[in-house]
Amino acid sequence: MDKRRKIKKHTESNNTVIYIAVAAAVMLIVFALLMGGFAALMCQADIPFSFVSTIATALLCISVFSAALAFAALTGSAGLLSGCIIGVAAFAIVFIAGAICHVTPSSFAFTKALSMVVSGGVGGFAGIVLSEKRRRIR
Repeated sequence: MDKRRKIKKHTESNNTVIYIAVAAAVMLIVFALLMGGFAALMCQADIPFSFVSTIATALLCISVFSAALAFAALTGSAGLLSGCIIGVAAFAIVFIAGAICHVTPSSFAFTKALSMVVSGGVGGFAGIVLSEKRRRIR
């Protein structure tokens, strides 16, 4: 009986790693597609440079939302918490990348962090709602 529990816990941890990889892949693919579309738009239209950072943050928030939604839909539990963690991780990656490139954080950094955490939390909550709807239909 104990061996089954250990095997089940080990399998669940493997699934969690797979779910994290799927969420990261979803976030990267969505962000790449959105940034590609934004780059094409910038080639066609004259967008002021002051809006580029804001639009890039919005696109990153959309990709964090989609990653949190996918992760919460796959796991089926703790959507709000996992979504917020995904948002914090995304901001940490952006912050570290900025530090490597010697970019000083602006006053807009707190707003970026808050928007990523909130979009991740909303995505996680939406993923739980979608997984509950799927369970009711089955």
